[in-house]
Amino acid sequence: APCLPSWSKSPHLLKTPLEISKSVAWLQEILSHKVKYFAYPNGIPQIDFSNREYEYLKSCDISLAFSTESSYVSASNHKYSLPRIAISHGSISYIRLKLFLGKWFKYLQSLRHPSEFSTRKLIYKKVRKLIFRLTKLNSGFQVSKTAHNKT
Repeated sequence: APCLPSWSKSPHLLKTPLEISKSVAWLQEILSHKVKYFAYPNGIPQIDFSNREYEYLKSCDISLAFSTESSYVSASNHKYSLPRIAISHGSISYIRLKLFLGKWFKYLQSLRHPSEFSTRKLIYKKVRKLIFRLTKLNSGFQVSKTAHNKT
């Protein structure tokens, strides 16, 4: 599954459609066959990607896309937002244990430290709340400033 490379020189510029299409085209050229699957590099649903990215994937004829959310696939998952169980490091014994324990592995791991997903989700909620408060404060300031100018 392709992963978004760092095509853009400026990370703050949003070039998602170009990055997705270039990633898919690049891998299809290397593999000499159609790419049907996609993996988000930062893939927390509704934080790192949403319906907009689903449309880009659909236009590239991608069948399934995988988030970085660690969970099991269920019928309620969107086909462009499937969770996965990452096996990125560890010995063969560690990987076997992770697969054997299944959903319990995640629970046991959470006893050790908070997951990236829960930490990022908490930060996202706090930032949205702060933006809402600042917007509300700013609109109140605009109203009082307008009233002051009329006197």
